[in-house]
Amino acid sequence: MEDESHPCIRLEKKDLCMFLALLMEDSPECHAPSDQFNKTGIVICESDKDHLDDLKKNFDYHEWKRCETQLMAGPPAPYLKKEDLCMFLALHMENSPSESQETYCKTGIVVCEANKPKRIIALGCSTEELHAVPKVLLRFPNALKGCEVYMSRMPCNYCAKLLVQAQVSQVYYWPNFEIKMAENIPKDDLVKHTNTIFTESYIVAAVYVPTIDNEREMKILNSNKRASHDDLIPITSVFDEKSDVDILKCFKLEHLKKNQLKKYKENLATAKNCFKTLASCKDEEIIILEEKESPVKNSPKYTHALQLCDLLASRSDHNTGVGTVIYKEDNIVALGYSGYPKGALNSLFCQKTDADFAIVCAEANAIIMSSERDLCNAELITTCKPCSDCLKLIQAKNIAKVIWPLPERNAGPSSALPASGLFAAPEQPRGLTEDPSEGQAAAAADGEPA
Repeated sequence: MEDESHPCIRLEKKDLCMFLALLMEDSPECHAPSDQFNKTGIVICESDKDHLDDLKKNFDYHEWKRCETQLMAGPPAPYLKKEDLCMFLALHMENSPSESQETYCKTGIVVCEANKPKRIIALGCSTEELHAVPKVLLRFPNALKGCEVYMSRMPCNYCAKLLVQAQVSQVYYWPNFEIKMAENIPKDDLVKHTNTIFTESYIVAAVYVPTIDNEREMKILNSNKRASHDDLIPITSVFDEKSDVDILKCFKLEHLKKNQLKKYKENLATAKNCFKTLASCKDEEIIILEEKESPVKNSPKYTHALQLCDLLASRSDHNTGVGTVIYKEDNIVALGYSGYPKGALNSLFCQKTDADFAIVCAEANAIIMSSERDLCNAELITTCKPCSDCLKLIQAKNIAKVIWPLPERNAGPSSALPASGLFAAPEQPRGLTEDPSEGQAAAAADGEPA
């Protein structure tokens, strides 16, 4: 029988959560024996959808206008759509360092979520033993459902079946073949079943070439004065040679008239030039931060990773930015680029000239958006030295190495940095408040605004 002198008190859920957060300040794991600091408790719970919709009605959203914001912030920086970035990343995965001396058709692949912010889930490249699609599926089983897939070549029949079985929603590919065409096999035989497989499964599959207008092309081509195309594998397409009707049918482009086909090839050439400019930097020396900072000669692995970082940095909603890649056991497990928080492009504060306080660092985005929880002993490669806040995140995830180019890449004469511990606070938080000469590449967060 309930004791009427002590009636049952039922707290509202939000009150309970606040009391739990206050109580967490007394948690033993929050106590530091030597350091005095303001402790903060936190409780995270699911939101009620109806309550969330009511809250949204209280805000007056304004569509963010890129040109107005950039005019106030300074000259606009190079900018790629997320779809263009994914295709460029897939193309650059063909440049992945390989120990094999054999020449074979490499294929790069990028998998991202279909809905905004289109978080990139996986990057990969085919090997002599495995095509790109099964390689990604083995690493991320059951993770591709509903995702978009970008490939540097049209998938073969086998890969097409696996993509359908993985229940992806869309497949986009550069106009090239995944397997070498044998002289005694008709060209359309290599892919006619691929098109049938995608059509019968109701998966959207199409050739994709980034469309870059003249203004953006000039900005991109002028953005990278250090570009060197010597070490990049040439980007090829089926249109490098005379294209016949069979080739056009393979990529469902037979409807293009002569002037349209000419325009298509011009667009293809523009995309190639922009890709080469954004992904061709080569740093002779890098900084590796473990117990202390030490300049060392660069390696093919880190050269490729830094070029991926430069591509990530081309996702810009500001004048300067940073790209970050995290490797673990020779697999890329996280990507990030600096920019405003998710949804912030519809917010008024992004139109202010002093909105740098809102920038999320690339390193933080990479760690938060990582496809793996365990980053212990991973390597983080980034386009410039991380700020103190990001170094704390790196320490908390037990990342073993942090790599970035020597300072003269962006700043000039200084060629060595003072030795310091991996997690010593080297400088104030970076955001985008550095001198404009620091980190000329432009970027936006991988948890990018909706």
